[in-house]
This record gives sequence, C-alpha cells and structure tokens, in this order.
Amino acid sequence: MPKTPSYKISQAVKRQRTLAANMRLPANPEEAGLPAFFIKVVALGATANKDNPEELMQNFVKYLRFCEAYNEPIGNIAAYASIGMNMDEVSHIEHGKLRANDPRYRELIRIIKNTCAAYRETLQLKNKIAPATGIWLSKQHDGMKDVQEIVLGSNDPLGEKKDPAEILERYKDIIKQ
Repeated sequence: MPKTPSYKISQAVKRQRTLAANMRLPANPEEAGLPAFFIKVVALGATANKDNPEELMQNFVKYLRFCEAYNEPIGNIAAYASIGMNMDEVSHIEHGKLRANDPRYRELIRIIKNTCAAYRETLQLKNKIAPATGIWLSKQHDGMKDVQEIVLGSNDPLGEKKDPAEILERYKDIIKQ
C-alpha cells in the first residue's frame, strides 16, 4: 500500500482544525464518517479561553447548534469537551476544588448538566431511551439515587391475628355459596 505524502496529512489535519474552530462539518458528512468526525470536531472545537466563562458558554451554544444541525444526540461528556474540559475538571468545579472563587463556572456547569438532563428526560418521555437506560444515565450524570422505603410492621405475614368468629362473619356469604 503506497504511503500518503506528509503534506497531504498535514493539510487534512489543518482542515479538520479549521472545521473544528468554526464547528462546521463538511458538505457531505457521510463521507467523513459522521460519528468519529463529530467527536473530533467537538474535542478540537474547545478553542475558547478557559479563563473566560462567557466564551465557554458560547462554545457550548455552538455545540448545541451543531447537534441540532446534524441530528446528533446531546451528551454530557461531549458538552464538556466542547468547552475544553473533562469530567474530572467539571467535578472539581462543582465541589469547589477548582475555580472556587468564581461562581460563574459553577453556573456554567449547572446549565450544561441541566440541559443534558432535560434532553435525556425528553428522550425518555418519547420512549427513545429504555427506562432502565434512562435511570442509569440519570444516576451517572444527574446525581439521581435509589431511595428505599422501609416500613416497620408486625412480624405476622398474614397481618393482624383475628378471632375465628370475625373471619366466619366476614366470609359467611362466600361459604354459603
């Protein structure tokens, strides 16, 4: 198999970075292998300055428009990648370990998480996601937890002990038939 000249590879990389910077896909996304190319564009699309939350918000809005234009699903990890962060950084911001002095970052993360959660919830309501999958995704990304209710009662599986005469009176009609 002949090797591709290095200048062609560098041109392809340059073109991908340009597309990523503008958050645009080529005219025929099928030729580019849309899912893989989508991930590259989102990951390379995080060109905003991380020190400017407003710019990060603009990148997130670009990501949403990009998903809408090419009918791609909205996801937390891709949304974080679109603003140049990963799940660890987001978690640190949420818990105040990173950028603790600026509440705008927490607000940005809250908006992203709520947007992704609302999208998943809509998919669940439209039966596009199986209930078990939706619950799992909500636990993973939205902080939902299982809550069990414990009810204390008598140790008798049949309920309260009743007098045989009461039971006979209650079921008298059934016994006659």
